[in-house]
Amino acid sequence: MAKRFSLEKRSLAGQLHSLLQQRARQDFQQQKQQPALVVAKPAPAAKNYQRVEKAERLLLYRLLHSYDVRLKLRETPNFVFVHDQYQTIYLLAEGYFKRYDEYDPARFLDFLADEKLRQQMVELEVENHATVSSNEEIDDCIRLITQLSPLEEQLTALKQELETARRMNNQALVEKLTIKFVELLKQRQLKKSASL
Repeated sequence: MAKRFSLEKRSLAGQLHSLLQQRARQDFQQQKQQPALVVAKPAPAAKNYQRVEKAERLLLYRLLHSYDVRLKLRETPNFVFVHDQYQTIYLLAEGYFKRYDEYDPARFLDFLADEKLRQQMVELEVENHATVSSNEEIDDCIRLITQLSPLEEQLTALKQELETARRMNNQALVEKLTIKFVELLKQRQLKKSASL
């Protein structure tokens, strides 16, 4: 280009350099004036768990983080989590604590082979739990899991039987099941008030 237009190379290089600097300044000024677009990922919706599952999740979190809670559960006769995934994590945690003395979330995730269980643990670890636990909190969780949960299952099954009896127009069975249903509701209410 220098030969074609009879210009010196240095002159062209200098002009090019100054044009590039001017262009960079303009771009910088435009970026300062325009608000930056921030693309935020929507926060995952908080899951709404039923009372028993909330108690299971809290108890599982506490037992992983506290030796005293683990000991208390070992001493609770016939304790079983209602949901299989929490029972599985509990059993795997028992094996983990036979190998390691302290709980390390990253190490425990590596200890879990199943991806669904890992995901459950990640969700459990990011939930907001109070840092301090109490014996009453643990007792309430255990009571809810061991006593109220079976009642809830019985009530659900009885509701289904009641609906079937109504569809079949079996009045004698509807009456019998309704009485049984009301008795279970009373038991549930008594157990709830006793846990308060």
